[in-house]
Amino acid sequence: MDVHTPVVQDTQREAMSHMDRLLRRRPGRQ
Repeated sequence: MDVHTPVVQDTQREAMSHMDRLLRRRPGRQ
């Protein structure tokens, strides 16, 4: 098992939530 996998998944989750926040901030684009 890869030791770095949990870290990568956590980073991806953080990046996804950050992108989601940026997308929600954008006015009226769906």
